[in-house]
Amino acid sequence: MKRKFYIAAAALAAVLGMFAFAACGGGDEGGEGGGGGTGGAGAAEESMLGDADVQLARNDTTAVVFTVMEGDEERSLYDVLAAYRTLGVLTFTASGGEDAAFITSVNGVENADPSYWMVYTTLGEYEGVSYSDAAWGTWEYEGDAYASAAYGVSLLPLVAGESYALVYTDTAA
Repeated sequence: MKRKFYIAAAALAAVLGMFAFAACGGGDEGGEGGGGGTGGAGAAEESMLGDADVQLARNDTTAVVFTVMEGDEERSLYDVLAAYRTLGVLTFTASGGEDAAFITSVNGVENADPSYWMVYTTLGEYEGVSYSDAAWGTWEYEGDAYASAAYGVSLLPLVAGESYALVYTDTAA
């Protein structure tokens, strides 16, 4: 009788071990720069972004940059920020609610006059809508010119091949 119990307990432990290993992903997808839809952020974030594949190119206290590899126009830059916040990759706060979010802090750095978190993008005109305007300001990153966004993070669609940046900017300069 004891032998049957030990065999059953060993089998149960083996099955539980397989589930635990599967839950871990068995690889480096959850790590920074690994596979997955958003710089290795993993399945939880992917489900939050629908069909979008968004890579995190830079994340520090002066700028956060995302590049959209596969777009999903039903999702927005706000959704990307929320997904990465949920995963603990970055922090941000916003006022005005999800539909009209005004970014007030990123990675612990709060807006403090005259410096604010500004949104820049490579997305210009798309489907008849102008999403940015260089006349309002530009920012350069790795040789690409980003123009000041004409819309807030809630209204910037995730378009394949485009990049989006939140940059802590001295508006008095």
